[in-house]
Amino acid sequence: MNETKNKLTVIDGETLMDMRLVPTRFCVETLLPQGVSMLGGAPKIGKSWMVLDLCIRIAKDEQIRNFVAEHPDTVLVAIDTFQIIRNRTADTSYANDYEEVRQIKALADELGISVLLVHHLRKQGDSDPLNKLSGTTGISGAMDALFILDKSRRNAAGATLICASRDTGYRELELQLSPETCVWNLVSDSLESPQLILPEEMNGLIAFMKEKISFSGTNSDFADQFSAYYGKSVSVKGFKQMMNRWRYSLEEQGVFFENRRSNGQRLLDISYFSSDGDESDVNDAKQPCGENCVPFVPCVTETPR
Repeated sequence: MNETKNKLTVIDGETLMDMRLVPTRFCVETLLPQGVSMLGGAPKIGKSWMVLDLCIRIAKDEQIRNFVAEHPDTVLVAIDTFQIIRNRTADTSYANDYEEVRQIKALADELGISVLLVHHLRKQGDSDPLNKLSGTTGISGAMDALFILDKSRRNAAGATLICASRDTGYRELELQLSPETCVWNLVSDSLESPQLILPEEMNGLIAFMKEKISFSGTNSDFADQFSAYYGKSVSVKGFKQMMNRWRYSLEEQGVFFENRRSNGQRLLDISYFSSDGDESDVNDAKQPCGENCVPFVPCVTETPR
């Protein structure tokens, strides 16, 4: 047996972090990456108008036009709907759904293009919009990017485009469909306003800390104080899990926290710093200033759970 041939090749973390990787190519900058993506939405909500508008806008982009003149290849293929190219089989398993998408992804990667599949949503609702796609999670699991066009969370006459991508992360766009032009117009973008995607409780936490500025004490004491301010009771465990999940978004809004233990108790240090404050404000915050004042904590000291 040839031991050299069967030797496992490994890459350590430091080497991997230092590797110069080819940057992701985008068909629509910061939104639609190269590879296979899916746009899901309820029937008649306007998915096809959105895809048509994307195709027209891409065709009219001067930079892409110049690139295509030098490299005569296609940059986008939109398939409306995904169902028309699927295998006619009764197999609706995770494995089958994943394999069908994987074959399209392989083609997209081979040609270096973006493929956008239009798909329907389940009739039954779900608290997580990304779980509404018809079929198993094998479809969403094989995608490079997912887009869900759903009823607006803030405007009854509009729609929310939920975007989830390996390359760009999570994003929400509030849109309004023009009845005259059948074009979706952008109302707001969480990329520019990160607070738009925060849960209601986290926006409440930001408002609470803007008033309180700092807190240092037990998790239970903090939950009691926040519940009294918020007007709703929050559980200690659930609220802390939510804080950990949205830690980076909270830091973007000026809220920093650190979890620690002391004498067997779970303690929380949390502070708010205004984005328009100067460097002296931050330096002052680092100095001891009383029992309830905590230091500035810009670093992640605990892995979010």
